[in-house]
Amino acid sequence: MSENNTPPLKAAPSSHKTPSVRSIGSVLVLPLRRKFSRLFQRKEKIKPTQSESVIESIHSPENGFLHELIQYLDDCSYNNKIPTSFLGFIVTECTLIIETNENNFPGSQNDPTSEVGTSKRENSVHHSLGETGKNYQSILPFVSDLPIRSGSIAFHRNTNAKTEFHISPSNRSAYRKFQRDLKGLRAIDILFLKKLEKISFRIDLGDGLTCASIQKSCVPESGLLTIRHLDNQSTTPKELEQYYVFSNNSDRVDAAREKIEVAFPVHATTQTPLISEDGHNIFAGRPLQRFKQFKFLVQSDFTTSPDEPDQISDCQRNAAIWEGVGELFCEAIRKFATKDHPLEYSWLEYLPGPPLEGIWPTVVRQLQEMPILKSWENGKFKRPVDLRYVHEASRHEGVPILGDLTDHEQKAIDQSGEIYLSPKFDMYVDKVKAIGVKQIGWKELLDRLQADLDIPSPYYGSRATLGTQSPISQLKSRSSDDPWHETFAELFVNLLRDPDLTDLHEEMKRMRIIPLRDGTVVPWKRFASASEVYFPYTEGIAVPMGISVKLVYTDSVKRKAFYRAMGVSDCPTDLVLTHIRHLHDSLRSVLSESSRSLPIIPDILDHFIYLFHFHPVTSTEIPWLLVPTHNSQLQPINKPVYLLSNTEYGTQQLLLDQDGTDHDGIAMFFMQELLDLEPPTESKHVPHHGLPFRKWLENVTAPRYSPPLVDTTGNSTKLSEIFLAVLERKPEKFVGMLKADWPEYKESIPAHLSELQQLKVLSETGQRVELRSTYLPTPQIREQLKRFKNPSLISLLKLPLDLDESNRDEWMFLKEVGVRTEPDGDFYRLFLAEMGRTGALRELDVAWVQSKLPGLESAEDRQSLQSYTERILLKHNSVKHVFGQRASEKVSTFALDGSMKSWPSQFPNATGSEGVKTTPLLHYPIKNAFTPEGRDSGWPSYESWNECSEPKFSWTGYDNKAWTPAEYCVLIDQVRQSARTAGTTSRQSYNRTGSLSARYSRSNYGVMIGALGEAYVLEILSGLNLPTFSRTHFMRNNWYSFGRRFLEAHDDFPGKPYPGIESKGKFQYIDHDGTLTSYFKEKCVGGFPGDSSTPRKGGATSGTGDETQLPITYWIEIKCTTSSSSTAFNLDQAQYSWMEKTSLYGYGSTRDKSRTLYVILHVYNLGTQIGMNIFVDPWRLQGTILDTFRTDRYSKWGSKLRTSTGW
Repeated sequence: MSENNTPPLKAAPSSHKTPSVRSIGSVLVLPLRRKFSRLFQRKEKIKPTQSESVIESIHSPENGFLHELIQYLDDCSYNNKIPTSFLGFIVTECTLIIETNENNFPGSQNDPTSEVGTSKRENSVHHSLGETGKNYQSILPFVSDLPIRSGSIAFHRNTNAKTEFHISPSNRSAYRKFQRDLKGLRAIDILFLKKLEKISFRIDLGDGLTCASIQKSCVPESGLLTIRHLDNQSTTPKELEQYYVFSNNSDRVDAAREKIEVAFPVHATTQTPLISEDGHNIFAGRPLQRFKQFKFLVQSDFTTSPDEPDQISDCQRNAAIWEGVGELFCEAIRKFATKDHPLEYSWLEYLPGPPLEGIWPTVVRQLQEMPILKSWENGKFKRPVDLRYVHEASRHEGVPILGDLTDHEQKAIDQSGEIYLSPKFDMYVDKVKAIGVKQIGWKELLDRLQADLDIPSPYYGSRATLGTQSPISQLKSRSSDDPWHETFAELFVNLLRDPDLTDLHEEMKRMRIIPLRDGTVVPWKRFASASEVYFPYTEGIAVPMGISVKLVYTDSVKRKAFYRAMGVSDCPTDLVLTHIRHLHDSLRSVLSESSRSLPIIPDILDHFIYLFHFHPVTSTEIPWLLVPTHNSQLQPINKPVYLLSNTEYGTQQLLLDQDGTDHDGIAMFFMQELLDLEPPTESKHVPHHGLPFRKWLENVTAPRYSPPLVDTTGNSTKLSEIFLAVLERKPEKFVGMLKADWPEYKESIPAHLSELQQLKVLSETGQRVELRSTYLPTPQIREQLKRFKNPSLISLLKLPLDLDESNRDEWMFLKEVGVRTEPDGDFYRLFLAEMGRTGALRELDVAWVQSKLPGLESAEDRQSLQSYTERILLKHNSVKHVFGQRASEKVSTFALDGSMKSWPSQFPNATGSEGVKTTPLLHYPIKNAFTPEGRDSGWPSYESWNECSEPKFSWTGYDNKAWTPAEYCVLIDQVRQSARTAGTTSRQSYNRTGSLSARYSRSNYGVMIGALGEAYVLEILSGLNLPTFSRTHFMRNNWYSFGRRFLEAHDDFPGKPYPGIESKGKFQYIDHDGTLTSYFKEKCVGGFPGDSSTPRKGGATSGTGDETQLPITYWIEIKCTTSSSSTAFNLDQAQYSWMEKTSLYGYGSTRDKSRTLYVILHVYNLGTQIGMNIFVDPWRLQGTILDTFRTDRYSKWGSKLRTSTGW
């Protein structure tokens, strides 16, 4: 090292003797003395300034040789062969050995004659380090004069130099202070050194060996510097300190600018800021004044006050340094504020706090314009002045209540992209506000609210193209009961309450932000004519939702306060009542125009709760009211609606199944939820009437518990369908129901007595007999029945209990509906007839009957029975065996010789009851009769005996029921089974020849064949699952045929024939939903009316555009033959006229062409493989599918099909 570049050490006078030259190499003594002499001479020329820098003040004696030596060696150059620049000390009781790999240190092997010269500290303005002219003895007063010698290394093998000092016995106290300073070396003593990287020491004073070292290493790319503390030559650090160190690199700029270094301490494990609450000292080679505002370390050559060496003076030079510190701090922050840097958020902990004149304004000014803070959504680094802090009130569950705008949308409103500050800065709120971040404002929130509302749908909108994910509207996508709405309301109600923000109030009220209970979102009131929005409760009672009133959706007090601030008000009671009635009136109109049921509306129960609290009518019916029923339908109260009841004769127990199902749906019961309603307990409103809800409901709906006798809902009165349904479903309960409801029924009995008397009720034998034919099972009647051989001949009414004298009178009311409460003329006639048939009739029996004559109530009965018994006595005594027979002779005679004769009795009923076998010839075949000569077989009739005297018969007492052979019942079952398999590939065939023998009836043969065809069609209809088709109801009300009387011998065809109009068709069915129409379209021959491809007679066209408009009334005529499908069938004049009148293309037809259609079903091959052709509107098919119908005086008939498709 040259003389100009080596820091000098000035020699000072000393009383210490110079050590022996022999103790050091003679080659070093003279050069060292010359070097020390020159240093002293140079230093004498330098005069100290009034205020010296801190670097200069370090060389004062009180600072000690340790800091001087460390600073000196940090300016030197080092041996490149050694990777680490180091300084080592070996301390013993008598010697101090200093070891280093600095090239020109005294005793260096590179320059054994080198002298201490000028320091290399070029950043010092005065370049004063090492130029004070002091020698080793003045710096280390505890050593002897120049005790220097060079020897082998102690710490490292490649050490360049080792210098040994002998300790002066006279200054041991200074030596002990040096030892303490050496042991107290810290990281900061090596932190800001430019070259020196390691300091080690070993102290051996005889009381134990102490070894320690401090070593630093740096990662240039990140500026992270690590300092390790090792004790007693351990390889594991005792302490590990890390700093991010930055420098202004002043050695590359103007020398007049001071070098500045800053260091940011971090936790070695987490890389998070290591902050001292007491702040840090400012360094200038040594610690100076401590500033609590500083959370990082600063090193520079500050100027101190002469009076206070540790206080930084207020001067222009120091001001320039402070400004440089601020700039260097900002540059460090710029590097921290990068993606994935450990300090990208936590660097704010280093921010120096105000007031700190000089550095604070600089820092704030620069940081405000630097992209050092991250945004919330996309994590972009932005300037603090461009970001907004989202306070807790503007968040929901930690997320902003409204999404930020995209950069594109921000530019549209003159803003610089997204503005939400990342939530990771939440812990530094005060600090980010100090550098320019502001809190989110109301206008900015409204902009984001409007952008949220502009999204067209809850999930996808027009903004989808601006990002990788489609935006989601917070307000639209969340359900109305989401807690998000409460947070939203709690935030924006503060805006609406601020009287200074009226412009923003109006802007917000124009937005669609009020969610209604129907799921829509509306503004408060955009136009003056717009309907207002109301709260959904009146004094705690819910306003029904579906009544065309705008009701806001809210159950929250917080939300209610917000909507009230928006202009929402309480709903007037009169307005609600008016809208409830309007809705019920509208639904009643729908019910009156359609035969279908009306489904329940969702909030119907709220209607009743509201009416219960606020409707003025409480004691009479509310005529317009609709009530919900058990099957989720609505029923007007002018039709019977029944209360669910567990009483034995309540409608519920009489009609509903065990699972509560009414399969026919003829009875409507109150919905159980309506009956169980309780007014809300949280409501403070008390109804003015003071009634319980159940009592009020019964007052305003007039419900029923039991079936009514008469249906009065229509224009005509008749026995109610429900009343008849009880008889059909639960006949054993019918009589009990009459008794239970007799007080109500008795007033209507006279007008409907005939209908009641013909009802078939249950007898004790289990048979169904007409009510007027039954007897009350009193003890008296039961006693007289004991005379009968077969008591079942008398139909005793089935009662729910046994009668005795104690309860007999309770059931005497049945006499008013035709039940016989005493034995009458018919009772005794049946007795006599039964005795006669069994051959047990005695004159005593007849006399007994005659004895009962005075007790008969009816004079007519007494007279008739008196005459009857007299004739029986006469004939019984004179006639033993009388049988009807036509002999081969043409003479009618009477004989008592046992041969069979025909007896033209004037009293067929009387003689029959006597035991004489008589037969009405027109209704029953005489199986045992001889046939006239010349006839192989035949059917006995008037025509075959026209040459004989004709017997005279009285038909009184006989009904229309036809005699049916047993073989015919078998044939009925076969036909029904064939219908069930119709359309399949395995249809059954059977032989009819033995079933319909002409011996039984030639005159009725065609009628019986037709009845089988009707049974076949009925089975087809039963299998179509028609929605409104009930087999029992259809047979009773929609089957217009006298021929069905032949089917009544079969168990599945009970009841009398309906006395209908046969000329219109055998069957009638009204198709409401198109099921039967679809079937006819699929199966019919010749197409369905209205089809463009359908042939029409004479090219006639339809006057309608919709021939299948529902509902359609079908009149179905059935033609049946045992032959093939080509067999002609005939129509009588009335049938033909009806076919022409109902045709869509008939001449002169004036009917509603979209409502009625005539259909002919041609059943053929009866008895083999049955098929069926369907002709819908057959009049139009004449001359095309069907041959033209020919007309004579009595009938028209169609010949074989031109095209026969079969089925």
